[in-house]
Amino acid sequence: MWVVYGLMTLFVVLTRERTLLDAESFFRRRYFGFGWIVAVHGIPLAFALVLGVFQFSTRLRRDHLQLHRWMGRIYMGAVFLNAPLEPIIAHYAPMPTEQMVAIMHAFAWMSTTAIGLYCA
Repeated sequence: MWVVYGLMTLFVVLTRERTLLDAESFFRRRYFGFGWIVAVHGIPLAFALVLGVFQFSTRLRRDHLQLHRWMGRIYMGAVFLNAPLEPIIAHYAPMPTEQMVAIMHAFAWMSTTAIGLYCA
């Protein structure tokens, strides 16, 4: 699972995130046109993507329970701040089909996070 997750992350960094450094790229013009909302969306998203992986670590949960709980709280806050912004950003994106995908993704992300909290 970790190898697949790492490969997927590497793929996204190389194909999408790297292009944000180029001022003329499609993705930079698209995302930076939203202004401050991209930062409010992107910073918690980065925290959620990094911290979410560690919530599945049995060793972290067993050996460092307080750290695991704090990371989980930060993850939950990032998800519930970030997910509602996703459909708003998609509404103004140039492709109209993205809004429904963003709504479904936000709902799924918040639902699975809430289920995880309930199970904990």
